[in-house]
Amino acid sequence: MTAIPQRIRHMVLERDDYCCVGCGQDITRLRWYSLQHRKARGQGGKNTPDNLVTLCGSATSAGCHWIAEQRDSEMIARGIVVWSFQEPSEVPLILPSGRSILLTTDGKIEEAS
Repeated sequence: MTAIPQRIRHMVLERDDYCCVGCGQDITRLRWYSLQHRKARGQGGKNTPDNLVTLCGSATSAGCHWIAEQRDSEMIARGIVVWSFQEPSEVPLILPSGRSILLTTDGKIEEAS
């Protein structure tokens, strides 16, 4: 397993405004948060900004990360989790506000059409 480079980590946290993309919580006030791979590493997912999102909790503790790890249908429908045949940069991410965006490989956000 390769660690997420610090440069990428900071880019994703800033892009996500230090908030969980699952529920909108400010992660600076939480004990646990993590960067979740939308497309699992075991399915070819990479440590790129389009494939990483900020989620509260961890894979083993309560929160949106744990829910995403369970392949929850809402997390899939919102693009927080993507399937192995999908490219994360092509799958819209639906934020808690209902805004639909695309995440780019260079760490930016584009409006989804």
